Amino acid sequence: MAALLGSNTSAIAEVCDKVRPEWSPSDGPLNQIGDFLLTFGSVPGITFIAFVAASLFLKNMWLCVLSAGLSAFAAFVVPYNWLVPSVSKGVVHISAIGEGCIIPPYLSTSLLVLICMICLFTANFQRVRKSRKL
Repeated sequence: MAALLGSNTSAIAEVCDKVRPEWSPSDGPLNQIGDFLLTFGSVPGITFIAFVAASLFLKNMWLCVLSAGLSAFAAFVVPYNWLVPSVSKGVVHISAIGEGCIIPPYLSTSLLVLICMICLFTANFQRVRKSRKL
């Protein structure tokens, strides 16, 4: 019986290693800020933020539109992965929720929508400014 329990706990610990390798059990269950930091602190997250910052800094209309499109796509994919886990990930997803290493991505999704709106506003502002110069 002890061998079964020992192997079960190691299997549960491996769930979070697959879903969130950056998270450690000593950190405790995730909260929204922790999820946000893990999402945007990863290499793709930092690359995304750098791209959005560059497009806003350069004030290029097409870069802002591309940034808005990327953030809108990410704002769709992030909650979709939470709401509709694949069949093969179903048990792993449920176990990871129980362990506390993944939570609903409310803050991350809200921030992605906000970034999309800021980029669209900047692109529209650049378009209007460009049309007034003509």
